[in-house]
Amino acid sequence: MPIMQVGMRAILPKTQMKARFDLVLSELEKEIKGPINEEVKNIFNEIVANWSVKPSFAGMKIVEPDKVGIKVYAKGPGKQRFDWVWMGTRPHTIEAKGDKPLRFRHSSGWVPKTTAGDPPTYGQASSDTGPWVAKWQVEHPGIEARRFDLYVKGKYQQRFRQRLNNALKRGVRIGSRA
Repeated sequence: MPIMQVGMRAILPKTQMKARFDLVLSELEKEIKGPINEEVKNIFNEIVANWSVKPSFAGMKIVEPDKVGIKVYAKGPGKQRFDWVWMGTRPHTIEAKGDKPLRFRHSSGWVPKTTAGDPPTYGQASSDTGPWVAKWQVEHPGIEARRFDLYVKGKYQQRFRQRLNNALKRGVRIGSRA
């Protein structure tokens, strides 16, 4: 699953650390669960905007002693397809089920809606205009991993750090008044 996290470590003498840590942590968690979660999910939603079967995305906060972050994952009807495109697949055999053969358009000029790269392309219409073919079994060449998580992380990492830094400062201010 796509994971974005930032390691933070405060090096302060114990006598200077008067803020209540629970209030600082609460402020960081609010920022991750709220604005950060929505912004990162929106970037993933842009990627799948023109898919016919779209996944939805959810965020889960990660809070550990030395880092805080967010894990975004796909869910819903388009989850499996998103996972295939995101992580890629190996070449594999696809066999027809039941008494009907597989039916699909075949051409060497097929263009997917998304492509791997830095940045990956997304949002274009797929095209396959070759003749219809019916087969009982096909050898699928596999799907090249798009690694959207790396694109999103690169696009959002600076803003993520900035938002967490601001939340940390707010938390220390609130915690030192308590």
